[in-house]
Amino acid sequence: MSIALTKSVAIRDKLRKRIVEHSWISEGEVNAAVQAAHRSLLNRYPRELVLELSQNICDAVADLQDLRSSGEAVDVTQFSQYIFPALRRLVVPSSENSWPRVEPFQDAVVEQWTQEAARIAGRWLQEQLISGERLKANPESAVAIRLAWALERSAIAFAEAEQHLLEDELKLLDAGVVRASQTINPSTERLSEAVTQVIGGLGDPHCGHHTVLRIDFTEGRSVIYRPRAMDSDAAMMQITDLLGFPRAPRCITSADHGWSEYITDAEESERPAVAYWHAAGQWLALGHVLAGTDFHFGNFLAAEGLPTLIDMETLFQPEFGLWETENEQRFNQTVLRVGLLPHRIGKGADSVETGLIRQRTAEGAKFPFPVPRVTVGEDGERRFEMISTMPEEDPAGVYMDRDDATVDEVRLAVRQGFDAGIRALADSSDTVERIVAEHSQIRSRVILTPTYRYAHVRNVAVNPHIVDDPELVAWANAQILLWGDKQLWEAEMSALAEDDYPAFSVARDSREIRSLDGRALESGPPGVGDKAEDDSAHAKIVRSPAAVVQCNLRALRAKSEGELEQAVADQLKWIDASFIGRYQQNRFNAPEEYATTIGTPLELLEQVTDFLVQRAGHNPESIFGTDFLASTVGEDFDRNWQPGASSDQFYGGTAGSLYFLACLVSAADQGRIPAETSDVTAVRELLERAVSSLGDQLGGTGGMPLVVPWEHTPSGWSSGTMGQLLALAQCRASATPPSDEAIPNLISQATRDLRVYWAGLSEEEIAGLAVSDLEVINGLAGNIRVLSYLGEVEGKEAYLNISSGVAAGAQVLETWLSLQPWNDEDFCGYAHGLAGIVDTYLGIGGNPHTARLAVQHIVDFLQRSEPDSIAAGWCHGAAGYGLLAVTLMRSVDADLRDRAQQVLQLIAPQLLKERDHVGLSACHGSIGVLEVVAVLEEASAGTRVELPWEPGWLTAAQRDLVERTMPADMAGANTKETFSGSLMCGMAGIGQYLLGLSTDGFAEAHGEEATSGVTNVLGRAPRLVAAPWHG
Repeated sequence: MSIALTKSVAIRDKLRKRIVEHSWISEGEVNAAVQAAHRSLLNRYPRELVLELSQNICDAVADLQDLRSSGEAVDVTQFSQYIFPALRRLVVPSSENSWPRVEPFQDAVVEQWTQEAARIAGRWLQEQLISGERLKANPESAVAIRLAWALERSAIAFAEAEQHLLEDELKLLDAGVVRASQTINPSTERLSEAVTQVIGGLGDPHCGHHTVLRIDFTEGRSVIYRPRAMDSDAAMMQITDLLGFPRAPRCITSADHGWSEYITDAEESERPAVAYWHAAGQWLALGHVLAGTDFHFGNFLAAEGLPTLIDMETLFQPEFGLWETENEQRFNQTVLRVGLLPHRIGKGADSVETGLIRQRTAEGAKFPFPVPRVTVGEDGERRFEMISTMPEEDPAGVYMDRDDATVDEVRLAVRQGFDAGIRALADSSDTVERIVAEHSQIRSRVILTPTYRYAHVRNVAVNPHIVDDPELVAWANAQILLWGDKQLWEAEMSALAEDDYPAFSVARDSREIRSLDGRALESGPPGVGDKAEDDSAHAKIVRSPAAVVQCNLRALRAKSEGELEQAVADQLKWIDASFIGRYQQNRFNAPEEYATTIGTPLELLEQVTDFLVQRAGHNPESIFGTDFLASTVGEDFDRNWQPGASSDQFYGGTAGSLYFLACLVSAADQGRIPAETSDVTAVRELLERAVSSLGDQLGGTGGMPLVVPWEHTPSGWSSGTMGQLLALAQCRASATPPSDEAIPNLISQATRDLRVYWAGLSEEEIAGLAVSDLEVINGLAGNIRVLSYLGEVEGKEAYLNISSGVAAGAQVLETWLSLQPWNDEDFCGYAHGLAGIVDTYLGIGGNPHTARLAVQHIVDFLQRSEPDSIAAGWCHGAAGYGLLAVTLMRSVDADLRDRAQQVLQLIAPQLLKERDHVGLSACHGSIGVLEVVAVLEEASAGTRVELPWEPGWLTAAQRDLVERTMPADMAGANTKETFSGSLMCGMAGIGQYLLGLSTDGFAEAHGEEATSGVTNVLGRAPRLVAAPWHG
């Protein structure tokens, strides 16, 4: 078997394995779908034609290779120019329907196809130029087929647009969508003869490479062409005129296409700031009442100095069955869903704004979605790197300055605009309802899979080792099964096979999902339409767009003045909440002298505690638990600095924050920290309110199992019920329980559940368990650890009950490890991989001989890994392997102690390496690393294991953290930890670390004065990263 063929087989097997292991459909269905896609691609053109096209491509590549060898610069544009004549001659014959007639449209076809050719074949061409190998013509060349198809479909799309212009030119002039010529009599002017330029690709390609076009005419006139009906735009044009809101673009619509006036951003000096943001509030009101979503900055222009929505298909959205929990349903009813308010995607400074209301990117920020690139060094070696350069900011964009006065001005203007907008809609609700009813052809685009997921799959399909193999291309497109919609995956995969972006829509009065242009999907997927099955809620539409809008308008009309006042107030609080993170005074920061005035653990701890209590006060609902929309904590907020659907998780949500506050109260009550360190009374009141809500939720489950396999319900330590139970137990230890009996009863239930769901598994069933079933974060290992910790917290009586559950789980781990079901593709890291499972098994007294092979597998993995591929944090990186090393050090088995030394040698460079933008967090930042180093130093005492760093490294690092890094990071407020309230990625985790620092260590580093009044038992606070295990 040739090397190329072997590589193809390896790639195919890897792509197949990812889908089979992680998607929701059977292997047989996957294979059938891929085989059908493979055949469809090959059947687009006769083999003889593909062979001729492929030969032209091979000749073009050979010529470019020769030019490159002679020292000339070559690029993909030259490649496109080489092969275009042959494709034009063989694939797209001149005819009225397949090729435009006038030059501007023809030029636009060539330009759009050239861009698509660069996307499809650019990386592949680069590989061919670097290798210098001569290609052979192939009658099954996927590159040839895809390039030909792109040209054919693009030509048809532009020819259709040209024909539509001929049909509609008089309407465009009559409606004022295009202004009349100043030199030609309007009655005789032919716009089709005045075209000077056509620009395509103004949006993603859908439904046969159709995109939005801009058509330029003489005298500086332009128009926007959309290859779909524009009834939504026509309705909004009437509605904004009626209400006196910033006007929507003038437009006309037909059954399958439409036209809108071309508008441009006004110069920044022409934008009256307060009026601009007031108008943004009016658009927010329209989006809220008329079921809008995705109001991001890219869908607006600043026409005439005010924001104008230019993509009306984001309005009139149906109601989906996606909102499964009460919290999600309530979130869907707030203005946050519209997407106009401040919103970031990414982590801290390394994030991008998406809302219409946005701030400029922080200096030095990295793009959260790196782009792969292959470069060739001077030595001729190819190197793969991920480019994370932020895109350039739009020079015409509107940004909110960072000073608090401006943020407040914008917030108040948006509030006032929203208030005025809602009242105007209420006054004219009957007329607005009539306008919507008159436009019966309204179709709304529905987004069930994020567009960036489609972009990821498209990138896989142009990988240089995949792009020319039709079977591998089919497998690449099938990767949408990992992220796409469970009911629409066939349609998504089909569109991706056409090199389009999948796009779907729903008619105004319908609950049936169709393609964006209104065509019925080839196969009627379950879960859509009026006959949807009850268990197919993921894509099922609950109410049609008309029903949603009608309900909203009639609800407004029926409200009394007092009720309307309250409805507006309910939404104003969420507008305010979305701005909280943009005020410098609300960020965990301080004056410039902060770093010199606060530099001891206790002072920092006081600041962290006050921060959490104050942020909880900003929570509009003042409660925790599953009936809570988080404005200060939660994984969504933690990542993006804005409110989101509540998270009660231990890792990134309410439970973890409560855990820290409970530990703080315990430390104060026991005299381990001075009572004046923080307002313990305020903390206790917050705990009592929060614990009551969370405890009632867990206690009222009606017998719902607390510990079950992950696929059934979230029950893990990090993301499920066990983490919440751990927080409640810690609160009980702090004398703030929800009730005297609740916690013991819940612990007994969790123990019983663990025995019931895990003890009865056969050896065959255990062998079939994946690493994800047993992992520390959300699997069995995490549940075992929590129960073990609860046994210590609750005392001997509870432990006797818990031990049976732990033993049942331990037996599953032992059987699984003895069967060795893992493979080289399985992740070896701590949180989601083999290291955490092994550490848990050994930590509960597991047989060292059973764990040996798994430990050796982890060592082998570290030895063959590129050093830079190992992160610092415990979740995926060196710190996590360090926790495993702690347990190996303490083992009675000499072989495992030797492996501990190997692990330490392998991870030390990455554990101690300085990194930019690593942050403070326990999960992935410097606090997690330092805590692991501290635990390693404690564990090494009395063993023969040598630590591969200088003895004073930890003390120096801790001093630097407290005196310089932490204050500077908090003062700059540029990382996500400085505004999140969560435990593993936020301020609660920083507080927990400070609470658990060794007093002796800081006395040595800072002198006695720094820790005066603090007793030695400060260091006995529960560990953070290591909890609930290595503490």
